[in-house]
Amino acid sequence: MRRSHARPGTPGTPGASRKERIEQSLRARATSDTVRTAFPAVEHIRLTLTFIETTEPAPAPQTLVLHPPAQAYFAFPCPWSDCDGQFDLGTMARDAIERRKTTLDGSLVCDGQRARNRSARLPCELRVNYSLGVQYLK
Repeated sequence: MRRSHARPGTPGTPGASRKERIEQSLRARATSDTVRTAFPAVEHIRLTLTFIETTEPAPAPQTLVLHPPAQAYFAFPCPWSDCDGQFDLGTMARDAIERRKTTLDGSLVCDGQRARNRSARLPCELRVNYSLGVQYLK
């Protein structure tokens, strides 16, 4: 039996779909409106992502502050390098901001799959607790 030695990210390998999804996400981010255009009444948006993992050490928390010139894009790749999933907060964030809410808290589960221990791809199921804080212009 011959083993394939394809590099991660090449077609047909577990990294291919992750790479494709990241490239697609980067294109979507680049073409999204800025915070200033999408939400003219917003001074800044603070987003904190805290990951919850029960079987191994969780990825480090992430905090992002979006100022008016930043892209108003709220989809983030799963932090696991072998996962092709993402966390999409776009609809929830836009709805909260359009309703002029100052905070939004919730939880999502990664929608991707991981190739764990060289086995078949399994659901990732990494959970993220998110907190969105919005400061509006006076």
